[in-house]
Amino acid sequence: MYSQRRVDFSVPRPHIIIDEDGIGGGVLDMLHGAKGFIANSTPMYPKETEKYDNLKTQCAYELASLLNEYKLHEDTEDTTVQEKLTEELEQVKDKNVDSPKRSLIAKDKMKQVLGRSPDDLDTYIMRMYFELTWIETGDTVQVTSYANMIRQSSGKGNMIR
Repeated sequence: MYSQRRVDFSVPRPHIIIDEDGIGGGVLDMLHGAKGFIANSTPMYPKETEKYDNLKTQCAYELASLLNEYKLHEDTEDTTVQEKLTEELEQVKDKNVDSPKRSLIAKDKMKQVLGRSPDDLDTYIMRMYFELTWIETGDTVQVTSYANMIRQSSGKGNMIR
């Protein structure tokens, strides 16, 4: 199913990112050429004035920045999708505001507040990996996440930049 969607949407493997933690490592092994996302790995290209605890935090703040600047939005009329994403985005919080190093609150805490796992948020955060790569390389290749492919095929929307 996954490979067929990738082909249907003409997504080359280097434009796919997979959460390498947990079972994602096995999926990554089967999809040669796809990128692996390790949430607790070292941040990429941190700006001089901002330091991040890990890659996931850096990507989450990049996501927040693009959304706040109206440079990225969820293209859907499905209010359920919009509400779910808004609820999850509201959980992007710094766990230690007194520290100069930014770090996200734990996913377990997000789960407690939401009553579910913030899976869509994880997808959008991982998608920011490519935004950070573009900042460094100047690459302008369009990237579509698996969640977006599912939404496009179901008519529920797409993250647009």
